[in-house]
Amino acid sequence: MKSFFVIFFVVLVVVSSCKQGNSQQQEVAQPEPVVQPAENAQQRGGAQQRGGRNMGTPEERAKAQADRLEELLTLTASQKTSIEAVELEIQKQLDERRQNAQGDTDAMRTAMREIETVREERYKAVLNAEQLKKYTDNREQRQRERGQGGQGGGGQRQN
Repeated sequence: MKSFFVIFFVVLVVVSSCKQGNSQQQEVAQPEPVVQPAENAQQRGGAQQRGGRNMGTPEERAKAQADRLEELLTLTASQKTSIEAVELEIQKQLDERRQNAQGDTDAMRTAMREIETVREERYKAVLNAEQLKKYTDNREQRQRERGQGGQGGGGQRQN
């Protein structure tokens, strides 16, 4: 009978130590997943952020601009397609310049002016005279509004 208890005790110790060893092996075999942040906006699905808001992909931005101009200028289907193609190229250039500027606002401002000049030239080739005037007037109005209460903040108060 004593031998039975000794064998039972030995088996119990061996089984419990095996269970303990297996649970430790399972803990080691399941390391915590490592989450690495995306290195740049392109790895996050093309979305970039500016001022804390999602700007979308170049394709999304180009379509949004073409839709806005279609409504503002009453574009034909052909004009809308052309504007969207121009905007896609412009938006890709903007993304590239933003990335290259690396936070340098002067470099980005210069790039924006250059790209705006290209945009104007391309729009002239697509829009008729009336549409181009309406586009230019609208752009100038938006610039005045930004200067008076938006980014500039230095506009005069009207009584």
